[in-house]
Amino acid sequence: MARSAGGRANTVSAQEGTVAGEHKQATGEKSFVRGRFNNQAGAFASAVGGGWNNQVSSQYSTLGGGIGNAINNGTATIAGGSYNTNAGSGGAIGGGDNNRVTAATATVPGGHRNTASGASSLAAGKDSTASGNSAMALGFTNRSSGDYSVSLGSRNTAGGFASIALGDQNAASGMYFRGDRLLQPGDRIYSAR
Repeated sequence: MARSAGGRANTVSAQEGTVAGEHKQATGEKSFVRGRFNNQAGAFASAVGGGWNNQVSSQYSTLGGGIGNAINNGTATIAGGSYNTNAGSGGAIGGGDNNRVTAATATVPGGHRNTASGASSLAAGKDSTASGNSAMALGFTNRSSGDYSVSLGSRNTAGGFASIALGDQNAASGMYFRGDRLLQPGDRIYSAR
């Protein structure tokens, strides 16, 4: 049974779909759409809670609101922000703008133009990319392409397996710390106080 709860120019074309507002489409079974204008929930049990020009085309996915966000792979989430795209199954974007998740269970909590493209990777800040599996890129223009690699700070590159690049403009291509010394089992890493 289709439902439309007020508004105008709405479309409900699937069983148990619900729409509230104006110029919205619920084309997925058990989908829900609400918000300002032109939101679409087009997959089974998908939801758009608010905003403008948001689209969910994968099942069991939720888009909270914002402007111009899109989810197109299953069980994904975008909480808000603008022009974010989540194509990672089980992936999440918290907010910000122009962020991308393209791999399973990857996360961008927020920021500007970040990309999490490795499975279970994390990218945050501005213009950072985590393309290695379980990699993290946090800060300004950091790159973590090695599996389990970490880049923190500004303009760092962690390209090797389990490599760590910290600070500003450092590169780590193997199991290096700050690009200057190979870590050995039992080494201790101290932080400055």
